[in-house]
Amino acid sequence: MKVLFLSIESNRAKTRSAYGHRLNKLRRSIEARGIQTDEFCLRDARINRPILLHPLNYPSARKKLLDADFVHAGGDAAYAAKIWSPLMRARVIHDMHGDTFNEALFKWKYQPGFSSMHQIIQSYIADFVEIRRGGRFLVVSRPMQNWLKKRCVRSVENTALIRNGVDLNVFCPQPTRSGSRFVVGYAGGFVGWQGVENLVNAVAKTSNKRISLHLIGIRSQDQALADKIKLQLGDRVTLFNRMNQEQLVKALAESDVLAIPRQAHPALRVALPTKFAEYLALGKPVIVSDVDETADLIRLHQCGLVAEPNVESWATTLDHAAQLSVSERENMGSSGRSLAESEFAWDQIGQHYADWLQHWMSTN
Repeated sequence: MKVLFLSIESNRAKTRSAYGHRLNKLRRSIEARGIQTDEFCLRDARINRPILLHPLNYPSARKKLLDADFVHAGGDAAYAAKIWSPLMRARVIHDMHGDTFNEALFKWKYQPGFSSMHQIIQSYIADFVEIRRGGRFLVVSRPMQNWLKKRCVRSVENTALIRNGVDLNVFCPQPTRSGSRFVVGYAGGFVGWQGVENLVNAVAKTSNKRISLHLIGIRSQDQALADKIKLQLGDRVTLFNRMNQEQLVKALAESDVLAIPRQAHPALRVALPTKFAEYLALGKPVIVSDVDETADLIRLHQCGLVAEPNVESWATTLDHAAQLSVSERENMGSSGRSLAESEFAWDQIGQHYADWLQHWMSTN
């Protein structure tokens, strides 16, 4: 069996995105189980923009496509794969990382302009081709699985839940820290839907002034926002630039709880942030907004706290978290680590995917 990984994740990029990391881990996991793989990156092809023109790269991809049993089409690459499907024997597996059309609408809310409008139109067309034509799908969350079933009835028997995982040997349990400050940690992007503004305002609103914030992932384009946050919180916030994985683990270890303050939106309801599994694996309590499956998992496994996606609820929840005893936080962290080991370990996810490939290989 051979799987061709088709994506728009460029091999020329210095660092891969979270989605590129997912593709790489899935590929290495099934290779370890004796499944052959190859890759073709549309971003490095002759015609690399826009997405709607990617199918014109068929001549350069043809040899690899005809040699594969499956084409694992990552994200927007599924558009080209579905267009090519009548020309190849390989079966297409659409690896869905989110609701791209609603994500484009969400982007318009924060960054209106020609680029955002182009993305909305492009996503609408690609969505029609990628999903409504049916096929085999990978999804990262149960809400996405249910959403897909409503959009495409033919997907019911051919949808596998393959989550975003975590390397348990890198993200290891960290000791409970002690100190005069109660530190809330966040690592990731600073675009509007991530809800960082709500988190900052919530810290400012908390009644417990011991609560402080560590924000990790500042880039050059975030500097104006960083200056604004520093002005608002003063010595109650510490800002960190983007860092490698090893540095990230050490930085997150300096937190008492870890936060995912995402806002409510249909695009986010079906997603599952990669950082969730990484936070759990560190053995720290996790606080999330009640906007996606992470909230359901937190409640079920009692490994953190859930807030409504607004400043008032986050402030109240942070005050509550700061009042937890060390043993309560350790119990939550231990439950989170157990959840990471049982549901989000890359080794298990890779085995699950390999099993689905074997199943699909044996069926028409």
